[in-house]
Amino acid sequence: MKQLKTLMGKFNVKWLAPLGMLCAFLALWSFMFYPMLNATPEHVPFAIVSLDEGAGNADVEVNAGKQIVDRLTGSDASGEDGESPIDWTVFETKAELDKALEGNDYYGAIVIPKDFTAKQLAAKQAESRAALQQAQAQQALQQKLAQAKAQGMSDEQITQMQQEAMAQAQQAQSGSSADKPTVELITNSAKNASVTQQLASSMSAKLAESGVKVETSSVHDYDLGKSTGASMLGQLSVAPIVAMSASCTMIMFMMTRVGSGASRRERAHRLGIQIGYAAILSLCVGGLACFLMGVIGGMTLPWGTLLPFLWLCSFCIMCMLIGAMTLLFPLGTVAMFVLMGTMSVAYIAPEMMPALWHDWVLPWSPAHFVVDGVRSIVFLGDGVLNANSGAMMTCILIGAVLAAVGLALSSKEPVADELAAGTVGATTAATAVA
Repeated sequence: MKQLKTLMGKFNVKWLAPLGMLCAFLALWSFMFYPMLNATPEHVPFAIVSLDEGAGNADVEVNAGKQIVDRLTGSDASGEDGESPIDWTVFETKAELDKALEGNDYYGAIVIPKDFTAKQLAAKQAESRAALQQAQAQQALQQKLAQAKAQGMSDEQITQMQQEAMAQAQQAQSGSSADKPTVELITNSAKNASVTQQLASSMSAKLAESGVKVETSSVHDYDLGKSTGASMLGQLSVAPIVAMSASCTMIMFMMTRVGSGASRRERAHRLGIQIGYAAILSLCVGGLACFLMGVIGGMTLPWGTLLPFLWLCSFCIMCMLIGAMTLLFPLGTVAMFVLMGTMSVAYIAPEMMPALWHDWVLPWSPAHFVVDGVRSIVFLGDGVLNANSGAMMTCILIGAVLAAVGLALSSKEPVADELAAGTVGATTAATAVA
């Protein structure tokens, strides 16, 4: 018992610091990766328009385009839980659809042409004729083979006759498939790339099951110079902007912070210096992000617009963290970990996020505005000052409020201990001179 008390007396709480850091990083990475590992598509916006005029007569009217719309948007398209992961919007005209796609409201759309039913009926008739012709050709081939054997033709000649007949049958079949009805599948490059690709593959497979050919096109397209660029754009832009901005702010603040007994004037002066450092460091962080996307990622992007935007985003994050650390250093540390822990909202589509992240993290996370701003610049042609820039500037306002509160709570003059120390120092110096 005595030895235990002796050991406890020698115990230092600082020894638990590594364990605390380990737990903090474990919580950080768990919070970051949970939404990516539990992503489930829900209410993914997709559009469809049928321009099909139908076909038939006064007694029978057929509209295959409407049947396709009903099949895709009806209850048959629901998932295992009875709800469809796709939130369909049916448009009446192509002009309305084009306007919605231009506004970046949907991941894509399906356009059924006006002659869809007519082509489908023609394709079925062509298939029937082709089947009849194939049966007749097969019967004729059998007769020719029987005659050839009776005439004593060699096996090689008979095999050649069979191969020629098969080639003619395949050519006739390909000719009939070319007449199948075709729909247009439009994908939106400005949305999350992985979700868009999954939707395109799923839609193409469903339409192919119905015997429909699919022609794909895209809106808001941009040649990134690399096939995987669209899927990596979020990671290569958000990770350095958020993580490097937070880390640089922490290091810079610790190197330039004033003592606990500093006056309000000294703190304000040091705050101005820190803001100046932030302006320079944020430019370096924005340049690093562009370097990663251009050199490491091999992308070709509008650098003249993208670099100032990333510079602005990094500066906004730094200002907010500086304000939090000015008020209370532990508060700034927590804010830094929170920002880094919520970076995953930029990597997955909002429609794939768990409810907690979608409802409570996505609306305020700076990473969300960074990646949306990058996409709007690259794919939509927006400038540096766009809707996401305004949202990021809110971070500057938050940082200013926190810094103002921190300065207001600080002492107007140096604390008494420092004044006393200064008086003693001055007296000692005067005595030495005398």
